[in-house]
Amino acid sequence: EQSVRPLFWRYLMKLVTFLYQGREIPGILEHDTVRPLPCASMQALIESGTVPEPAGEWLPLSMVTLLAPIPHPRQDIICLGINYRDHAEEAARFSGDAFRKERPIPIYFSKRVAEAVPPNGWINSHPGLVEQLDYEAELAVVIGRTAKDVPANQAGEYIFGYTILNDVSARVLQTRSEEHTSELQS
Repeated sequence: EQSVRPLFWRYLMKLVTFLYQGREIPGILEHDTVRPLPCASMQALIESGTVPEPAGEWLPLSMVTLLAPIPHPRQDIICLGINYRDHAEEAARFSGDAFRKERPIPIYFSKRVAEAVPPNGWINSHPGLVEQLDYEAELAVVIGRTAKDVPANQAGEYIFGYTILNDVSARVLQTRSEEHTSELQS
């Protein structure tokens, strides 16, 4: 079986989804051009576990619209909350009662996303429900295959790649729940 990791490294941080002639197309980004990959979608590419050779011509970015790398995630996004000291201190300034507690275990929560917001895309601010949204840039790890009870020393074998995630939440709603589940998604 072919390993996912070497294929990912081949196109390090350059896999994209773009809109061209009304179609969502997975591809490779290089400088200011993209080249299509012969896959139905980025989700299909991830599930195949392989990155095929590009097909078609290089297209200038001016001819396409970049979308989120995985426009329609198949499952919820699993997040790790309060994952570093500066974040814990910043969160505690927002609401000391909700965020200053000792945490013997990590805080995990999920975000449901029907369609991920593209670069420079519009994020619904939910007027009338909340007055303010908080946002953070996060490193997202894309899991490339089904995993359960994976030993730590084998975890890397399940990683398809990495991307940047714009984590938008409403802290005023988060602090209402002990589990810190998100009530607003972007």
